[in-house]
Amino acid sequence: MARGSGAAPLARRPVAVVAVLYAALVFPFAGSYGLMADELYFRMLGDDPR
Repeated sequence: MARGSGAAPLARRPVAVVAVLYAALVFPFAGSYGLMADELYFRMLGDDPR
């Protein structure tokens, strides 16, 4: 990184911790949410009268 660019260096450890926690929460349930659930969700949004 060049000096004086004003950009802060990436905090790798906190980003990695958040990524691992997110994966630990999402991946176990990823198999139960598939194509049909996506389709039904978007159809439901299409019926919203707002």
